[in-house]
Amino acid sequence: MIHTIAVTKDQQVLHDISIQELVDSKISWYWVDFHSPTEEETQLLYTFFNFHPLSIEDCLHFFQRPKVDFYEDYNFYVLHTINPQTLLAEEVDIFFGKNFIVSSPEE
Repeated sequence: MIHTIAVTKDQQVLHDISIQELVDSKISWYWVDFHSPTEEETQLLYTFFNFHPLSIEDCLHFFQRPKVDFYEDYNFYVLHTINPQTLLAEEVDIFFGKNFIVSSPEE
């Protein structure tokens, strides 16, 4: 499932708009969260966002070591958090660019 939040140039906050609407010139910033994505949704990391294949592979294969990778248009972070209910470590992968965040929490 994909969730989106976008902010327009006139500071309106838009929730759950389609991925295609993110390229609208009125959008100044957005956050896309890939939570338990389908195979088709996962392909958007390659086709729509054009992220490096190695960073996408890190998203798809848990449990990566914490790290940051620097790319030309974005940084890729692998972070670990503690689940407060189970006290187990969980992974969160984040692509962070000038006007976007794309996150993919562990399933």
